[in-house]
Amino acid sequence: MFVGSYRHRLDSKGRVSVPAQFRRDLPDGSVIAIGPEGRLMVWPPDEWNALEQRYRRTSDTPAEERRLIRLLFGSARRFELDGQGRVLVAPEHRAFAQIRSRSSAKRCGTPTPGSSTPRRSPSCTTA
Repeated sequence: MFVGSYRHRLDSKGRVSVPAQFRRDLPDGSVIAIGPEGRLMVWPPDEWNALEQRYRRTSDTPAEERRLIRLLFGSARRFELDGQGRVLVAPEHRAFAQIRSRSSAKRCGTPTPGSSTPRRSPSCTTA
């Protein structure tokens, strides 16, 4: 399990550096979407696909959960890291997470054995 916290500046184009320790787990096609408590959540493609499949199999869900699903999937954007290991954070994501010039990246947790729930992924928040 990796645990850590890193602070970075957003550049003038809305890009933020992803810590090297996170990059190896974020191949091209990773997904960034809004999360709870004003955070942005990031998933590698395989974990995002598992999350999609889990929700597609859920036909009878409570209204609250359907609302969350619409918010999550409606805000999702696939991304690729550039040559310097930066990711472009879309204006709507920056506004949601209230990121202006600084952000922090945090990661903790691992999947529970036998669980289909994705592990906690890096999150960007206002500093």
